[in-house]
Amino acid sequence: MPQKIYSEKGRLVEKRIFGDFGLFTFSLPQIAKAVIPGQFVMLKIGDEKDPLLSRPFSVFYAEDGKIELLIKKVGRTTSKLFALSEGEKISFLGPLGNGFKNMGDSVILVGGGSGVAPLNFYARKYGFLRFLVGFPTNIEGLFKVFPSGVEVITEDGTFGKRGFPTDYVEGSEKIIYACGPVPMLKALEQKRQNNLENTYVSLESMMGCGFGICAGCGVKKRKEEGYFRVCSDGPVFSFSLIAI
Repeated sequence: MPQKIYSEKGRLVEKRIFGDFGLFTFSLPQIAKAVIPGQFVMLKIGDEKDPLLSRPFSVFYAEDGKIELLIKKVGRTTSKLFALSEGEKISFLGPLGNGFKNMGDSVILVGGGSGVAPLNFYARKYGFLRFLVGFPTNIEGLFKVFPSGVEVITEDGTFGKRGFPTDYVEGSEKIIYACGPVPMLKALEQKRQNNLENTYVSLESMMGCGFGICAGCGVKKRKEEGYFRVCSDGPVFSFSLIAI
């Protein structure tokens, strides 16, 4: 039976800003109770036509009737989010898509930028073997929100290790869950080309609807012709099934 999708008005409970990143906590009792790591929500601010469509965001954490979203300011919707005041309400739809299978603390998590969101949810809910997060540079205060034991990698070496999170991935048989920008995922694909079946990626994609109607979020199939829809077939896929 398909999971129920809820439409809720979420009240902004807390907003914490770290440079271009913001950690937003919304009161969403129904969605928070149902969502699992790897799933996402669609949100829309007000009834304005600019932007016209809702936007997808992976859930950073969910507990006690609240969800957290880690968002980078990049466009009109995210700029409006950053301008919200605590107590204001916006519209949410979710949870949407599939999630990561619960493999307990036997999984290596590899994230880049805002792609760390679904992995943080997994880490805090189920645990992890290793949790590698990558950012271009040090972001004051942000890394303190991750669970103890996380390995931070910055491109310029201003915090943690220098380089990219994929530089520190070993070619083992361990299961990897990953989310981040396409160049990071391509580097991971090269590292894991002999073990793509045990490498699962959560894809970040622009979406119009969030549940498979508009077909605007296709990803090419690796083993046959055609495309998967990121929103309804994913966003979590075995890397052995997709070509990016």
